[in-house]
Amino acid sequence: MNKGIVKGLMMVSQISISMLVPIFLCLFLGNFLNEKCDTVYFVPVFLFLGIAASIRNVYLLTKSFYAKDKKKEDEELAYIENLKKAGERNREKRERREALEREVKNNETKV
Repeated sequence: MNKGIVKGLMMVSQISISMLVPIFLCLFLGNFLNEKCDTVYFVPVFLFLGIAASIRNVYLLTKSFYAKDKKKEDEELAYIENLKKAGERNREKRERREALEREVKNNETKV
């Protein structure tokens, strides 16, 4: 199996677990507190907290997961930029050399 596919499947399963666990735990806790205190206010509050926690978990998970890829991409972009600069310098050197050669030829034909 392709390494990228396995990595993607692992990421999807880890994200789904990181989202579901806080939501269900907070929902369970809110329902438990509602039954103990005989109210209806805890479920929405704890559900909101569970959703917020799951969003935070997914953010932290994807940030660390793609940090290596971003670093590699930044290095590749810097390498390409350096190649462009080197090509530009080589083109300028070639143009100066050709201009000098034309000048030398013009001076030789005048003499």
